[in-house]
Amino acid sequence: MPPEILHPRHFLPASKWDDWLADRLTLVFGSTWTMAVFLVVPLLALLLPTETQQVVFFLASGWIQLWALPLLNYAQNKAEVVRSAKADADHQSLVALHTAIQEIHTKLDDLTAGR
Repeated sequence: MPPEILHPRHFLPASKWDDWLADRLTLVFGSTWTMAVFLVVPLLALLLPTETQQVVFFLASGWIQLWALPLLNYAQNKAEVVRSAKADADHQSLVALHTAIQEIHTKLDDLTAGR
């Protein structure tokens, strides 16, 4: 009987509340609409006086870095964990297939040797 082949989700670590929060923040702040807002706000600041423009540009660039960089890092780490889980599941299924093929070859060798 072939061994049970597990789905990749069985290799993923258990989610915690911080993963839940990071997922939600990634969905909100990682969207195209958020990037559009981060782009439009500094452009609208061009209509303001020069001193105010500098303050808005400084705050907008800091805000983007504050949210975007950690969320990008989280998304990359999460994607790597999923890829690793899929690779583990693929490895298990390939080992199971290899074992099954070896058993078939052994049985065929026994049958051909018994002639």
